[in-house]
Amino acid sequence: MELWQKEWGGGFSFSFLNTSHRPSKRQIVLIRKHFPFALNTFILNERVIAKRVSIENRDVCVFNIYTPCVTKKVKEFVHDLALKVK
Repeated sequence: MELWQKEWGGGFSFSFLNTSHRPSKRQIVLIRKHFPFALNTFILNERVIAKRVSIENRDVCVFNIYTPCVTKKVKEFVHDLALKVK
């Protein structure tokens, strides 16, 4: 991780998902080096990285979401995510 930080030069958030039947999945959110706004990062779970950006006294949330591939699991995932985000 330190090597990635050094090579990228900016900030980043990283999460990974381990599954029993597939290799682990990873996601990363890269932030440019001189991003002019205040950022707060929160990871809701291994599938969701969120950034809260404060711009002109307004908060904007940006999400990076890795959804399940199985249709019946998607409904449950979206329902649970909606409850957490409210």
